[in-house]
Amino acid sequence: MWSAIPDLRSARALLAVTAAAWLGAVVLIVAAFLPTYLTAYGDTDDAIRLVLVRELLSGHGWYHPEIHRLQYPIGAVMHWSRLVDGGIAALDRLLALGLPGPEAEAAARALWPLLWLPFAILAVCVMARRLAGSAGLLAAGVLAAVSLPAFEQFRIGRIDHHNVQITLCLITVGAAIMADRGWRIAALAGFASGLGLAIGTEAIFFHALVALAFALRLSTGRGAESVPARAYGLCLAASTTGAFLLQTPPSLWTVSVCDTIGPNLVGAVAVGGLGLAAAAFAPGPGLVRSLLVIAAGGCSAGLYALAHPTCLHGPMGDTPPLIRSYVEGMLEMRPFPQVWQSSHLAAAYLVGPVLAALALPALLAREGRGRRPEWLLMAALLYAALGLGLLHMRLLSYANWFAIPIVAAALASVAALWRRLFVPTALAAVLISPAPTAAAIAGMTGPAAPRPSADHSARSPASIPAHCSDHVAFDRLRRLPPGLALADPDLGALMLAETPHAVLAGPYHRLVPGLTETFRLFSEPLDAARRDLAARHVAYVVDCPDEADKVDHGLIGPHGLLGALDRRAPPAWLTPLSQPGERLQVYAVRP
Repeated sequence: MWSAIPDLRSARALLAVTAAAWLGAVVLIVAAFLPTYLTAYGDTDDAIRLVLVRELLSGHGWYHPEIHRLQYPIGAVMHWSRLVDGGIAALDRLLALGLPGPEAEAAARALWPLLWLPFAILAVCVMARRLAGSAGLLAAGVLAAVSLPAFEQFRIGRIDHHNVQITLCLITVGAAIMADRGWRIAALAGFASGLGLAIGTEAIFFHALVALAFALRLSTGRGAESVPARAYGLCLAASTTGAFLLQTPPSLWTVSVCDTIGPNLVGAVAVGGLGLAAAAFAPGPGLVRSLLVIAAGGCSAGLYALAHPTCLHGPMGDTPPLIRSYVEGMLEMRPFPQVWQSSHLAAAYLVGPVLAALALPALLAREGRGRRPEWLLMAALLYAALGLGLLHMRLLSYANWFAIPIVAAALASVAALWRRLFVPTALAAVLISPAPTAAAIAGMTGPAAPRPSADHSARSPASIPAHCSDHVAFDRLRRLPPGLALADPDLGALMLAETPHAVLAGPYHRLVPGLTETFRLFSEPLDAARRDLAARHVAYVVDCPDEADKVDHGLIGPHGLLGALDRRAPPAWLTPLSQPGERLQVYAVRP
């Protein structure tokens, strides 16, 4: 039982550890997230993705990612990756060969994130073995099997793009630190990076750090660095361009955007990738190669900035302040201190990698590791993920994954103290994993009560309570004739997946007309609201009575329609269609 850690340097051993970690992770994920999967769609992004997949399967063209029932009557063109829609649709059709339609859809939703998880685990295991050998691989396998915070975007039913995006980012990093093994591995890093940017741009900073690592190694390394840099740069440019053309409607090929891949980003990445490849042909290391690398980076950044200057303000670009305020109030967009004030447990659950970051300087200083390129890249990635995650909570998911190989390497160093024995190393990996660490932090600090808004003069749409998002909450709406509904944008997104009705808005910054109209209709005086609802041919008003107020963003006034519904005093021209005790209160609009 206390035997030495086996030799895990072979490809077979790597795959065996990955498979064992994946099976353990699946058991943990099912135990933690199955109840939510069985009762609800998870969140609004999962619901909207499901709508897109259904419409693709029902005959909507590949280059037509419109949802006509969203932001009705003008509809909405979603900016999400069509490649993810196609992948889920293909899995659905495959499962439909042996399952009825609804069961095939449910199985596809459950399996999709779990099919991406082994590739994420494989990537961090590759990183850990490169950093710390067999002991690091063993520790990484154990950590990857029990680090529940890292699985937040891989829970069953999670069909949004985040799990695909995280996996491709991890593959990029894993291939980058192994790029000296051959041009094919470097090409994989470029391909995964380009495809990851096409799926979503949240991880663009991490992909930029990988590109910088290739550029620095090319500038300072020997001639052996030329071939990997050339392969990476060419594949990065080709995959980004190819994925853009494959998933983007031709009518939008010349329209620059800030929140997804567009010609401005494609041009910048292509110039950078081709410039890096060109620099690899120059003799080096030396001044000429360094100048070419700097020129490639400068031209790439300059092209992106000049093509669409408003993107310098962030992914929302020139989004109106009203809508920007609404989006920035969402939980995943909030900075860490705000989330900590609301719930120590939720914040500590995701910030476990901080401990790995604190241990990193000692690891870098030990045995000259600070001079190894793979350690420098992993350090930069972890600190970047932590820094960005403190500004926007959703990016802490990357920090959790980047922490796994670093913590594994730390455990491998400690394992030397007990002669690299198998069981102590594995137990230490379990104890130091982010999940128990977060629980310990939360236990020491205790829960924090949500802080009420200082000003109750207005109300902004909030994430709806769980009991209002369950499948059973929409039973009455499913039985009603299809019509246009006025509802909280979060609730509206779920209604698209649960019912045949159309809605005015969902919680997305591109839906400026629909969101603006929703806020106005909920805020204006009752007589004006009645007139405008009739003019828009709104058939239903839907409300979750127990929806909690969020921090005031000045979006919805208290004296309008929503205020009346909050006071349980709906106007006479709204006919109740639901019973008082039902989760969702549904009203018909009388002319």
